[in-house]
Amino acid sequence: MDTESEKPEQAAEPQTATPPSQPPVATAASAAVAGPEPLTSWPGAFGLFKFSRDAVRTNLGTIIWLYVIIVIADIVLSAIFRNNQPLRSLLSLLVSVLFVGAMTHVWLQSAKGAKVELEKALSVGASLYLNVLLLYIMTTVVLVVAFLLFIIPGLIVLPRLSLAFYYLVDQKMSAMDAFKASWNGTRGNSGKVWGIIGATIVMILPMFTVIGIPVTIYLVVMYSAALALLYGFLQKNPAPAAS
Repeated sequence: MDTESEKPEQAAEPQTATPPSQPPVATAASAAVAGPEPLTSWPGAFGLFKFSRDAVRTNLGTIIWLYVIIVIADIVLSAIFRNNQPLRSLLSLLVSVLFVGAMTHVWLQSAKGAKVELEKALSVGASLYLNVLLLYIMTTVVLVVAFLLFIIPGLIVLPRLSLAFYYLVDQKMSAMDAFKASWNGTRGNSGKVWGIIGATIVMILPMFTVIGIPVTIYLVVMYSAALALLYGFLQKNPAPAAS
């Protein structure tokens, strides 16, 4: 007799199937800062609205704060210098220049889907203050002279200078270089600028009714990144060189 005890066979452990990897689920927070879809082709002035809306939402809080500060500054200046209108207008202009640089920076970053804090926006506006002021003076003088020359030259010049502040803020150009860059960069694209201007006018029309005022504010604010998106589009699709 075989006295060696037989060892019971151990049952094979069941193999656990490894679940296939799942793609990450986008959360509401990540979607909120994702920014607009890239513009692979020009969607038209009204088609641009959804891209601008997504861009503005990226930094909506900062944009609202900038608007609020501008309004408060204007109210304070009006109260202090109510008996000196020329001085009030001059100081209001000098204050607004800071916010032109700050707001342009926010719109540019929003078009890229990047978050910008209020302090950073104001810091950029302050660092570029003198160049923005000089560019503001240059473009205003040129546009006034152009419109005085029988309107038509003004209609030609206006769209060509519409992106000057975006070149200055984004590429840290001098006022003169930004002026030239906008003129060259918008060559052949004036129609896109006029389309944005026309769409903005249409969005303003509801304000002539009481119930339409909130609608107008919403539409205009959400469309405020349109020129920044055009600037970004033209950087990837530059105008043909002048022959």
